[in-house]
Amino acid sequence: MYGKLSDYTKFESGEKLEGVITDDVDEVLDEYNTISKTNVYANRNLFGLEPVDTVCKGHKSGELWVHCGFASELKSSLALNYAYNNTYVYGKNIFYAILEMPYSQLRRQVYVLHSSHGKFITDWYEKDKKAGRVPYTGIDYRKVRDGELSDLELERFKLVAQDYRATSKGKFYIWRPTSNGTKISEIQRRIEMFHNKYGCDGAIIDYLGLCHPKYRSNNDIGNINNVVTECRWLALNFARGKTLPVLALFQMNRQGKLRADK
Repeated sequence: MYGKLSDYTKFESGEKLEGVITDDVDEVLDEYNTISKTNVYANRNLFGLEPVDTVCKGHKSGELWVHCGFASELKSSLALNYAYNNTYVYGKNIFYAILEMPYSQLRRQVYVLHSSHGKFITDWYEKDKKAGRVPYTGIDYRKVRDGELSDLELERFKLVAQDYRATSKGKFYIWRPTSNGTKISEIQRRIEMFHNKYGCDGAIIDYLGLCHPKYRSNNDIGNINNVVTECRWLALNFARGKTLPVLALFQMNRQGKLRADK
């Protein structure tokens, strides 16, 4: 039974977790043949930014990527594009844990982002140009937020929203906790609930600084390190060893930003 234990754990989790690696020769060669004959980015998430994807070869399952930046340096915008590209373009199912803004705000941003898709700009840009209007490059987020769209803009926004529902290949799931001090373990439970229903191909945590460690101390650096470690274990041990690509955002110290600017 001990000799077959690796087969049992693989059956349960879907991922091999143990074994004598000298017995895995056939598996290693089969794994290489599969990778070499399929897309090099198969089973990986892409940012849609060529310089990043060319160097990193995609965001692989089990990897934790922490994206750091100062306030207002487009951390959430990068994460939003990551989620949109992987769900809409590549058909992945992405879980987005948002701890800093309302659910409706991020949802609104997704629909406005879709309005900048090339299929809309290609058609409407030329129509506006011929009509003597300002050429279309996408819908203004502030106008959507404040309810100030013109009749034409509202008509187009409705078409964008309906198109997003009809043509999105993957599931983009947003979750916002009801209280402060969310723990990584709670986020993991929510991701696994999503995974059990749809299958999860990646998770975003926006952002780590608002998460509390499982065991808190009086040392802020220690608390941050504990949260990052727990996030790393989430990526490695998700769904009993299946693993998961996790993108976590982290806001750097504002005082550090002021000193850097100075």
